[in-house]
Amino acid sequence: MRSEIFYAVMVLKRADKEQLVNELTQTLREAPAAVVASFRALPMQESMALRRSLRGRGGRARVVPKLLFDRVAKQLQWLVSVETADSILVAWTEGPAKLERRGGTDLLAPAKAVHEYVSAHKDEAKFLGGVLEGAALDGAAVQRLAVLPPLETLRGQFVSVLLGPLRGFLGVCHGVLRGLPAVLHAKAQA
Repeated sequence: MRSEIFYAVMVLKRADKEQLVNELTQTLREAPAAVVASFRALPMQESMALRRSLRGRGGRARVVPKLLFDRVAKQLQWLVSVETADSILVAWTEGPAKLERRGGTDLLAPAKAVHEYVSAHKDEAKFLGGVLEGAALDGAAVQRLAVLPPLETLRGQFVSVLLGPLRGFLGVCHGVLRGLPAVLHAKAQA
């Protein structure tokens, strides 16, 4: 008996499936950012760790059957191919009202949290795509966004780049001003 992985197969009725599709469609339509990943086997402990990580970053996750997610993607007009996927993991950032209450949340939190799992299980998981503020992203774009540093760090790096030439100019001015008394002193003695 494999204690590390426990899967409960739940047979959903048609009405339950329709409700799941409608709820997920509405949730993802309102979400500012969402990530879609495929995986082969998601052990229960890792699933719970991923969900905790997402909750701590202002996001949520749900494992969705491939066919039901295909319906959600069609309703949202997302171009995410799920043909080669075994199972689908959808992670999203909570809606704007919740973002304002928290004082802002990293929109890339779902991508970063799922990236940690995908990096640890390269053969079993991969990004399929995502959406960031209404713009569709392919799996490679989501992967690139997931490795970006936090927004505050990017802002600091940008300001540093802008201030670089100013620092150089001030260094030259300081050197000129520092040498001016020596030049004046030499001129006075001459």
